[in-house]
Amino acid sequence: MMNEHTMFRPPAEVNSLIIRVADGCPWNKCTFCGMYKNVKYRPFSFDEIKRSVANAAKYNSGIRRIFLADGDVMSLSFDKLSEILKLLNSTFQKLSRVNIYANGNSILK
Repeated sequence: MMNEHTMFRPPAEVNSLIIRVADGCPWNKCTFCGMYKNVKYRPFSFDEIKRSVANAAKYNSGIRRIFLADGDVMSLSFDKLSEILKLLNSTFQKLSRVNIYANGNSILK
């Protein structure tokens, strides 16, 4: 996947593998956040995500922590997020934590 914008690593995720499952943020209206202002939101297809996970596993098979990016991964459907988590669980045998960004709009849905 080609990404033309900056990857933001949350400070708490310094030891996490970051896997992008979307570009940008679907809300993108927070006045305090300028991270994705010039990025059009696009969720990745499951095939794109599978390729990213397979590629990451070649170099990070023992990873314990993963951060799913970009902004507001909770905006993905339950079915898609569940599919991603199952893929991660089956690919990374030592995985103990998956973290994401979310905003109030997606959490309240």
